[in-house]
Amino acid sequence: MISQFFVLSQRGDNIVFRDYRGEVPKGSAEIFFRKVKFWKEDEEEEAPPVFNADGVNYIHVKVAGLFFVATTRVNVSPSLVLELLQRIARVTKDYLGVLNEDSLRKNFVLVYELLDEVIDFGYPQTTSTEVLKSYVFNEPIVVDAAHMPPLGPASMFMQGTKRMPGTAVTKSVVATEAGGRKREEIFVDIIEKISVTFSSSGYILTSEIDGTIQMKSYLTGNPEIRLALNEELSIGRGGGSVYDYRSSAGGGAVILDDCNFHESVRLDSFDVDRTLTLIPPDGEFAVMNYRMTQEFKPPFRVNALIEEAGQLKAEVIIKVRADFSASVTANTITVQMPVPTYTARVSFELESGAVGQTTDFKEGAKRLEWSLKKIVGGAEHTLRAKLTFSQESHGNLTREAGPVNMNFTIPMYNASKLQVRYLQIAKKSPSYNPYRWLEIFNPMDYAAEGDGVTDDSLPLEDAWDSACEHHAPAIFLIPAKTIFLAGPVTFAGPCRVTPQVQIRGILKAVKSMNSFRNPGWIEFKHLNGLHISGGGILDGQGAASWNIQPTKTKNRPLSLRFLKVSNTTVHNLTLINSKGFHINIQQSSSVRINSLHIWAPADSPNTDGIHISRSDNVRITSTKIGTGDDCISIGEGSTNVLIQGVSCGPGHGIR
Repeated sequence: MISQFFVLSQRGDNIVFRDYRGEVPKGSAEIFFRKVKFWKEDEEEEAPPVFNADGVNYIHVKVAGLFFVATTRVNVSPSLVLELLQRIARVTKDYLGVLNEDSLRKNFVLVYELLDEVIDFGYPQTTSTEVLKSYVFNEPIVVDAAHMPPLGPASMFMQGTKRMPGTAVTKSVVATEAGGRKREEIFVDIIEKISVTFSSSGYILTSEIDGTIQMKSYLTGNPEIRLALNEELSIGRGGGSVYDYRSSAGGGAVILDDCNFHESVRLDSFDVDRTLTLIPPDGEFAVMNYRMTQEFKPPFRVNALIEEAGQLKAEVIIKVRADFSASVTANTITVQMPVPTYTARVSFELESGAVGQTTDFKEGAKRLEWSLKKIVGGAEHTLRAKLTFSQESHGNLTREAGPVNMNFTIPMYNASKLQVRYLQIAKKSPSYNPYRWLEIFNPMDYAAEGDGVTDDSLPLEDAWDSACEHHAPAIFLIPAKTIFLAGPVTFAGPCRVTPQVQIRGILKAVKSMNSFRNPGWIEFKHLNGLHISGGGILDGQGAASWNIQPTKTKNRPLSLRFLKVSNTTVHNLTLINSKGFHINIQQSSSVRINSLHIWAPADSPNTDGIHISRSDNVRITSTKIGTGDDCISIGEGSTNVLIQGVSCGPGHGIR
């Protein structure tokens, strides 16, 4: 039972206030903010989520920079009220689309209507977005969603994370778009909080992962959804097996200590194929919460050393090493280390060439703080701090300092290796095609120029590596209105979940032959379930090399090579002016080629459209080919090749 509920801005402005029982003074919001802002009790600089002042219990959470606060004079369950506040924040965001001060002020009538339905005379009634739709009738006023974190309560540990483009997750679940229609969309993300304790020598003492599979649904008509997790997923530690964190592609078993599911989840098939079936409620919710204490590889190694450096002086050395792939980057890293209480002054020394790093000594809390804007995988950073004491040490310095605490965010990384293998939505009609938002990996986010002049080979491969290592379905995107110049690039697997490839812009090969040592310009290999589409163009820029005679050791490179791929689809692309063959399918199976346009001048040498060798079950349909050599050639060792609806010319035909 609560007496009051209110929402304050970071400045202390009262945005929303509702007094349910009249038991607490009206000035409670001002008292709360003054207490939180100037909190100095128990040697802590931040107020705890629950505290008592003048006989009033204040319970609060901070979401999206806003204080959601409940007050009461009775002895209620703190965890219950904290959960209620989180749910109120989530429901408010579901209705408003964006949770910030501006959206609350512009939609105050709707917010008060929600509060009257959620809480009655201080007692919680319902926090279900779906149930509330029957009682709340005000339409939300849309506000600008720029720079807002996309997942409500989940954003507590996702601040600074790069997310999907667009504003789809920052819109109301009840509002309709222009034309009176509602866009069918669903979002899924895996979010994990990691707690690891290292010894002074760098060994792991304790480790734990608290994770959640977060979903936000904008689907109408309550369609059934199937969400498939790792096939080798075990719940409970009774099996005695050890989780091998070194395995790639999610191949090792994932062993969770325990988990719980949303009430809408059915587990009929979970024990058989690790598939969850559910009819998602409107809004944002946690499909599954899980905990894991089995051995896993932490993303960072932290070493801290403190030793005396003379009378009333000591030196601290903190080293942080990123133990993840160089294609992944950690953001907004903060390292904190308590120092002896008699520390008077601290001077810091950063490594030479340090960029985006700041240091601070919190004198009141006697704590060092080291902030890093980002850390690239494989990098190591060191901080040195010289301490000056006001009195002699009481004894062992290592017992009076530490432990080191580290907060960070790593997009597209999950230590547990839990993954979503696929998401299926039961179709209500043949025309029903909801948007399944996936993480997008764009080379422009990996320092590519996309100007058609700069060689973007490395950013292309870096973006692919990140997509390949991602724990859930993803899109590797060549965006429209960009031109990527590249030498030979290899997109290799196996991947944890094979990304979709969407080529909407233009890929251009470098003109010089000197860069090519492999037979292919763009090569996909060791992949299963690859899908390439997008309507883009692959320009081999082969004219400059057609007059160069090939040798026994060096042939003209082909444009697009598939090596040891299976269950692959290539659809709606244009390939022009390859230096050699346009497409080569080698040692592959179950490959579908559809709606391609392949063209090179009639006098261009050895520019076969599609060459197939030692492959099985290949289908080529609805494709136009015009080249200076064979339109399609089938080499030895190939079986079950179907060619249908292909137009050839100029060219030497199909053989």
